[in-house]
Amino acid sequence: MVAFHLHQWDYTNLVLGAWLVLRNSPPLWHRVFLAAGILTMQLLSIGVAIPQLAWDVVWLGILAAGASDRSKVATAASEPRTSPLRTPQGRASG
Repeated sequence: MVAFHLHQWDYTNLVLGAWLVLRNSPPLWHRVFLAAGILTMQLLSIGVAIPQLAWDVVWLGILAAGASDRSKVATAASEPRTSPLRTPQGRASG
């Protein structure tokens, strides 16, 4: 955001963010939420700013929660799996 006040052209940057999110195939409810953001951006044209501000806060929360979930999955995937070594004769000792 460039200005200290709400300006619709500043919010066009959200289009890039939405495109990046949509490339990762988010769930349907997230896509519907992004579509609702179009309405809130249009409300800025008539001077109604509160819905856009609320939408921004909720979307940041959604993105933060998604990033947190993905880091847990990435951490779990990077941990080595412990499995006993097996040989043709059975279980390896040691």
